[in-house]
Amino acid sequence: MTDPNSELAELFAEVAPDIQRAIRDLGWRTPTPVQSAAIPRMRAGGDLIVRAQTGSGKTGAFGIPLVEAIDTSLPKTQAIVLLPTRELANQVAKDLDALGQYRGVRTLPIYGGVAYGPQLEGLDKGAHIIVGTPGRILDHLKSGRMDLSSTKVLVLDEADEMLGLGFWPDMKEIASYLPKKRQSHLFSATMPERVRSLSRFFLTNAEDVTIDTDGANPQKIEHFYYVCTASEKESVLARILAYEEPDSAIIFCNTKADVRFITAYLAKRDFNVDQISGDLPQSAREKAMAKIKAGKLRFLVATDVAARGIDISDLAYVINYTTSDSPEVYVHRTGRTGRAGKSGIAISLVSGLDIGNFKFMQTVSGITVKEKKVPTERDIAPKRPPKR
Repeated sequence: MTDPNSELAELFAEVAPDIQRAIRDLGWRTPTPVQSAAIPRMRAGGDLIVRAQTGSGKTGAFGIPLVEAIDTSLPKTQAIVLLPTRELANQVAKDLDALGQYRGVRTLPIYGGVAYGPQLEGLDKGAHIIVGTPGRILDHLKSGRMDLSSTKVLVLDEADEMLGLGFWPDMKEIASYLPKKRQSHLFSATMPERVRSLSRFFLTNAEDVTIDTDGANPQKIEHFYYVCTASEKESVLARILAYEEPDSAIIFCNTKADVRFITAYLAKRDFNVDQISGDLPQSAREKAMAKIKAGKLRFLVATDVAARGIDISDLAYVINYTTSDSPEVYVHRTGRTGRAGKSGIAISLVSGLDIGNFKFMQTVSGITVKEKKVPTERDIAPKRPPKR
């Protein structure tokens, strides 16, 4: 049980007592760098552009000021958080629910892939904060069941990911339903020009906040790569897992076909593995994610889209079965490990044809990735249990 008298850092101690109580329940004592930078500025009333990595405490950074700003006597939507995936919408909504639980703030997650009924019921009750994906939110706005005319704050979370998924037209249309006088904040792990353009459309005289200015490798992550032929990648992956023996890992693939193939390949070799991809129903995705978070699953194979929004605080490894030559994709993938001050390991399997693009990605991102030799059967043999 949390000690109600335990001291909070000065920034957290400045918020209302009910929010302090919620912060204690969440186990937060000291604000992360992004929270220290963003919370006072959001409370002061300006617009913010925040560059910070996934897992850096961004939800708390915007969540505390959002919950503070809600007038619970007014049963209308006063804040909206747009983000790229169902999983992320669920996670952020749970965190905001926890922060606002003692002051009666109602948070409603809105996303596709599920029935409209429960969402409509939540809207009819008067959700103070809406957290959701642009497509489904726009559906509700067009039907007239969602009213954003009382919205005071807009948050664009994982903005680079939303643009990468093609949500720009929906986001632009959602803006037409929002009051022109509002606070707007943009959070992103990377800040390419297209994200800057997005900020100019939504934000006014925004202040820039950059956390971990040394680039895309702020976390305690060691980066390695193995060179192998395309035809032996799956066997090399199995050898690496057997040799490294990670407690948990997300294995990234570029296609849903690769996700299915690798999951079947590893399962046949008795690895504790499951998969998530866009082909799976939401219930199956949530079940797989719950298993790995609870420590009942060691290896989760996923596409980039399906893995967005996954928040596993103790994830040991990220493995790129197929690589991307995009520095942004690499940063988002590897940022799933090494969270909350913990260390992590990122591994990439690179075939001869991809090595040039992979090295170019290293140069652009500023990340140092060391080459390792593929473990042999002799290397792995001592780690295997003796045959009976």
